[in-house]
Amino acid sequence: MGADGGGDAPLATLEGYERRYGAPTEPDRVSALLADASDALLSEYELYWGEPWAAGAHPAFDRSAEAVCCAVVRRAVATEGSLPGATQLSQGAGDYTASVTLASPGGDLYVGKSDRRRLGLAGCRVGSIRPMTAADREGGAMTSMPDLGLIRGETVTVRTPAKGHDEHMEEVVTWEEAVVENVVVTPGATSDVLDTARPDGTRVAFTLGFPKTFAEPLRGCHVLVRGIECAVIGDPQPYTAENTPGAHNLTAEVARVDG
Repeated sequence: MGADGGGDAPLATLEGYERRYGAPTEPDRVSALLADASDALLSEYELYWGEPWAAGAHPAFDRSAEAVCCAVVRRAVATEGSLPGATQLSQGAGDYTASVTLASPGGDLYVGKSDRRRLGLAGCRVGSIRPMTAADREGGAMTSMPDLGLIRGETVTVRTPAKGHDEHMEEVVTWEEAVVENVVVTPGATSDVLDTARPDGTRVAFTLGFPKTFAEPLRGCHVLVRGIECAVIGDPQPYTAENTPGAHNLTAEVARVDG
């Protein structure tokens, strides 16, 4: 290998190039291209392994780096007259003409698939991400996101039923109201009610995102949203605060039928 693992020395030298392909007609240009090709191979190494190159870390790369670096430069300097670097050649006679297709007609440097295989930089790599644990959260790994003011909530009124009895021991339902701020309101689909007894019925629905500061149960409650009183659907449950770094952790669907 041309480089010794330190400094900015190229992976291949002009002498190594000459041993493989003979003395070039433009040695200064070839020396500059060898330095450029070295940079290209080192970039491929870092992209594949996710770390800077170090001699001995991956022997397959070390064994082939000089040869591949010279081959990359050879493709760039190959000319039509010398034919090396041609990927296709056709000849003819009479009305037929000869044509040559060069591997790098513009003289550009490139690292091909076969180059990457020789360097040990081909194929898929398998990695994993360690899941966050309670110890990570206790250690401060999970932090709350700052309130950037990008999502602006609305004010709604939650009406909770309270059952009691009057003087005749008849069941009476009263409603206790609580104003909740910073609720994210998402309008849902509005559809006609398919009920022959209510031909003019319309269903109005919202999805509400309640902030973490609201911790009351919503089962059986009504919510006044934009002047529309809706009933809560089901028994909404909050996400755990540890898994929701934002300001909201409870989603509830509400609906009302008009007409």
